[in-house]
Amino acid sequence: MIGAKLDFQRVRNPDGHNRVTFIELFFDLVFVFAITQLSHSLLEHLTPLGAVQTAMLFLAVWWA
Repeated sequence: MIGAKLDFQRVRNPDGHNRVTFIELFFDLVFVFAITQLSHSLLEHLTPLGAVQTAMLFLAVWWA
């Protein structure tokens, strides 16, 4: 299927509740842990170079 657009969003149920899956909660936890580690890394290397490195890693996490 060339040029087909896939929809990766969950199907919304307007009449009921949408439940969060365990995999979604796991990935949320992974991102929170990654941001926490980035902040601790910046605190350990509080220099302009450390800030640039942390910003680059933050952009990589944000992009993921």
